[in-house]
Amino acid sequence: MTQLKNRHIPLPPVYFVATDYTCSPFVGEVDADYFVIPSPKLEDVFVKAGIPKEKLLPFGIPTSKPFHESRTPEEAKQELGLDPKKKYFLLSGGSIGVGDINDTIDELLTFILSHKDYEILVLVGNNLHLKENLEIAYKGVRPLHLIDPTDKVYDYLSACEVLIAKPGGLSSTEVAVSQIPFLIITPIPGCEDKNAQFFQDNGMAIWVKDVQNDLLVDLMKALDPRERQRMIEADKRVIDPLAARKLVEFIEKRH
Repeated sequence: MTQLKNRHIPLPPVYFVATDYTCSPFVGEVDADYFVIPSPKLEDVFVKAGIPKEKLLPFGIPTSKPFHESRTPEEAKQELGLDPKKKYFLLSGGSIGVGDINDTIDELLTFILSHKDYEILVLVGNNLHLKENLEIAYKGVRPLHLIDPTDKVYDYLSACEVLIAKPGGLSSTEVAVSQIPFLIITPIPGCEDKNAQFFQDNGMAIWVKDVQNDLLVDLMKALDPRERQRMIEADKRVIDPLAARKLVEFIEKRH
């Protein structure tokens, strides 16, 4: 789109939607009419990258409608066919390396030895290699359930006590909109560790720096009702669930 603009080809208004909690490399080179950014707290970061402040729209990262629907854990478990008497950890593992996710599962299984009412759900996504490895490594481990690609991520979030995952920009926003306690593991240096820092600094997540040494300690924090409520209040304070609506209304009024 920038190249077309540089050639003076007539275009409709161009909106750039940033989906990480930082200004990603090369965004400053984009020629857009407006830049939708994840938070007013990040305005200075984008201005320093060369984007005029008057072009910034700090509406937040848009999320799809299901993440705005209120559903109790009991309703979500019923929808997914999960045991209503069990509590669940949700591990989103499609993009996590096999070694990292194995360490995470092993630590959670250690917790479950003394907490029999908990089980583990793993969203493996489209990572067939990961699924095959986990099926081999944990064959017969009954508290572990591997979930194939699904369009019911919101239901799984609603059904779980804690989400454990990498801090992708959009997926982290979906967690915050869903108001679920969030443990961050293994961010890729660059945009993901900026996402992790933003979520931790604003009280919306706990960044587990060392899975083998810190996961269980941080997990106990996330399960504490006071910490859970503190995270939920931070989610409400920092993340706007109506970002998509605000963007559409702005475009309709402007154009």
